[in-house]
Amino acid sequence: MFIDFLTETVNASIVGDRLKVLGKEY
Repeated sequence: MFIDFLTETVNASIVGDRLKVLGKEY
């Protein structure tokens, strides 16, 4: 359960970084 939580957190941070990059490009 805890590992799943960490995975979800990491995935969310990766998606957030991608959105930030897209925001800078546009």
